[in-house]
Amino acid sequence: MRAGISLVNQDMRRDCLVRPWAAWPASLTGACEGSVRCRTAPATRHQPASRACRNGYVGLTFDDGPSPTAPDLLKALKREGLRATMFNQGNNALARPDLVRAERRAGMWVGNHTFTHPDLTTLDEAQRFQEIASTQWVLRDITHKTPQLFRPPYGSTNNAVRADADRIGVLEVLWTVDSE
Repeated sequence: MRAGISLVNQDMRRDCLVRPWAAWPASLTGACEGSVRCRTAPATRHQPASRACRNGYVGLTFDDGPSPTAPDLLKALKREGLRATMFNQGNNALARPDLVRAERRAGMWVGNHTFTHPDLTTLDEAQRFQEIASTQWVLRDITHKTPQLFRPPYGSTNNAVRADADRIGVLEVLWTVDSE
């Protein structure tokens, strides 16, 4: 599972995890060991947080789930009073629907990360659409809520991918800080 941090603007605050940098607990990194590599520092350690994140808010995200380590991650996030967007793959969600429901019960947002994690820019229109749409259906069936956010695997996107996301009605979300 990959972790990322997305800088968000004031308009996104109502839809994304909102937590000022100054309020992020340093203990989250240790709490996530073994399940993900978390990064809780500003985008550049040499810049003040106010410069790295203009309005002081971030969106914490996790990709490729739900994985077997999700319960530990959810406990760590809950213990620290944090919410995150879990960008789930459709095939993983089908294999572990109980973990998708646990993400929702823990107060996390559930987003679409395609069904099988392909590079969408290499697929034809029908394949791209199927990857995104089938994950929407799976996640909606499990959570009874239609995902509003979408992250393309590898951050690989182009106008065709964005057009499919628009057609399906999801907002493409990339990242600013990567855990890798």
